[in-house]
Amino acid sequence: MFDHDSLEEKIQKNTFKIEELSIHIESIDRQINTLLEEELNVTPEQLSQFIQTKDHFTEENWNQMQEEKARLSAKLETDLKSIRNPQQQQKRYAERAVVGNHWLFVR
Repeated sequence: MFDHDSLEEKIQKNTFKIEELSIHIESIDRQINTLLEEELNVTPEQLSQFIQTKDHFTEENWNQMQEEKARLSAKLETDLKSIRNPQQQQKRYAERAVVGNHWLFVR
């Protein structure tokens, strides 16, 4: 009823996708650092410090930045909560596999 190999294949595919995304993120980080340090002559710390100072922005811009920051934080939190643990999912499926013959699987 449950194909253990297909779960392993899905885990491998997802692991591969995660590795691809990690490489892509590292590439983007390098591009950002190049832009900041070589073209703008600003370190990430200086930029972060500038952004956190309210005096550098108008009231409207500051409020807009704070709203965007809150929205991104909420999205990140939601995304992190929705990530499934493949080992935990595999364990659940393994526990389902020991159900007796008199039970029917219903999804």
